[in-house]
Amino acid sequence: MSVSQDRAPAVDGPGFDDYVAWYSWATAAIGGEPVACHAAAAAAMHALAEGHNYDAAAAAGRDAAASDAALERTRAAYGAPHRYVEWLVWARTSLGLPDARSHEAAAAAVQSIAAGGTRQNAADAATRLVLPAAPGAPEPDGAAAPEEPPAGPAGRRELGIPVSGRRLLLALALWPVASALVLFVTFLPLVLVAGAWFNSHEADITAIGTAELYVALLAALMLAFGGPAGLRDRLGFRFTSVGHLLLGLPVWFATLIAGVVLLLAFEPLLGQSQSNVAPLLRSSFDPLFVAVIVPTLCLLAPACEEMLFRGALYGWLRRRAPVVLAVPVTAALFAGAHLLPPLFPFLFAAGVSTALVRERTGSTLNSFVVHAAQNTFAVAATYYTLTH
Repeated sequence: MSVSQDRAPAVDGPGFDDYVAWYSWATAAIGGEPVACHAAAAAAMHALAEGHNYDAAAAAGRDAAASDAALERTRAAYGAPHRYVEWLVWARTSLGLPDARSHEAAAAAVQSIAAGGTRQNAADAATRLVLPAAPGAPEPDGAAAPEEPPAGPAGRRELGIPVSGRRLLLALALWPVASALVLFVTFLPLVLVAGAWFNSHEADITAIGTAELYVALLAALMLAFGGPAGLRDRLGFRFTSVGHLLLGLPVWFATLIAGVVLLLAFEPLLGQSQSNVAPLLRSSFDPLFVAVIVPTLCLLAPACEEMLFRGALYGWLRRRAPVVLAVPVTAALFAGAHLLPPLFPFLFAAGVSTALVRERTGSTLNSFVVHAAQNTFAVAATYYTLTH
């Protein structure tokens, strides 16, 4: 089915899931009223149907959202399919439901409105259908009716265009290939031209190698997810608001306290923990080493890890599981990937907090602030200890 520029696809028609994905992308990348997001989604779908690539489709969506003519066409054609899309996105975000249950909630909400009910009536009908509460119990958090037209809870951002398992696996497969290539291109000339320096500066080589591993990860993510636009729209590495950025600092401080408490609680079982950066940082105070390793640990590593774990992995899992499952699973994988059992409780707490920031704001740039603050604190504290 071909999708025109001013109409949402039928609820049960081909292309519906893609349309919902583009509508969700528009709410995060463009914002504005739902009519503008519908215009953007329809224009993007139309561009893809004509054979254009993802970037061209996104550009078409942005143009349509700013076009008075496209907005008027969409507003004139606005109907039940558009409303269904909005309630479906609301059910996913506000109620934290998987797709099958979100469809049930959207159908109940649209049916309530068609019968003459208010938006709050529709929200109540959807909530009662999928989350029956005990008599007298309060409504679940976020279950209040969305704004007119419904577009999700206040302050909440949709996660954007869904992450496919194929792209996630492609990124993981490309990372070792890109790592081997970049290390080969860098170190082979050093060995041939400056072999004596190479053999006598092990710490500098380690710092350069560490930085290049993360550069390779960044390259793999860009190749797998469609370049800078893919990092922004699929992995959520985008600016949402100053308030969301500032939210990272109190979240980091709370994570630090919670992580320390968990470390102490699990120390009898996992053993005494120590900084995971101390052995690396104490290996050298050479200016080249410090100039490479500090920005790598404080900025490059947190950015790449957030896009991998909270962007790609969480983005993929969140479309298939509710928040209560997606958050701890990705946090456990994040903690386990560091291969430091004594630090697992602390890293797990960090994984939970950054995933919740990603869920709340829809941006891995905001979760990066939490991660970067923790790494910077760890590096600064380690250097202070080593120099005193």
